[in-house]
Amino acid sequence: MTGGTANAGAPGSIAGYRAAFEELVQALPHASTEHYGDRLVSLAVFGSVGRGTMRPDSDMDLLVVADPLPAGRLRRVADFAAVEETLAPALLQARARGVNTSLSALFKTPEEVRAHSPILLDMMDDARILFDRQGIEPPKWHDVSDFLVENAGRFPASVRVAIPRLTQVSKWLRKERELAFYGDIDFVPTEEYGPEEARRAMDDAAFVVATAESLLAATGGRQG
Repeated sequence: MTGGTANAGAPGSIAGYRAAFEELVQALPHASTEHYGDRLVSLAVFGSVGRGTMRPDSDMDLLVVADPLPAGRLRRVADFAAVEETLAPALLQARARGVNTSLSALFKTPEEVRAHSPILLDMMDDARILFDRQGIEPPKWHDVSDFLVENAGRFPASVRVAIPRLTQVSKWLRKERELAFYGDIDFVPTEEYGPEEARRAMDDAAFVVATAESLLAATGGRQG
């Protein structure tokens, strides 16, 4: 009987095509920095390859964040062609091992990532950061109620039922935060807020934490 490790990376085997994908993933940062240079801000692989649930014919979904980028999708694809050319030998080797994949890249500037935060929501469960020069600062929203309502379908049922109260909490905090933090000419926070507001804030905080814990439990504890 032969040992299982001998064929662990054999062409056509599960271990073989997973290893082929991993080699491509490891080659991406060098190929990308070689082309984009200082323009490259962040590089991530997401989707099935990011989760490790890929099939031999799965695409490699990429997020390329660079600054600057050409205007328009077609020009950005043409710009990325140099990366694909660098990776062409590795892609051919992968095909010889039973992996028929291609690169499916999404191109964004840092400003576009901040303006289109649902991209980050799509990636939060499965993204693998391959390169990150300075990080992408997420948008700072003092009221996330509209975002929660618009993306309610992305959440598990246990969280969706909590969204009406979460939106109320968010709107209340947005309304009160500036006065609570900074006061006003005729508004002194320590004189205007008392035990009732404190109890409401604590109850709301406990509800939000419980909902977040429910979300982590429903998604297997994944935190991006």
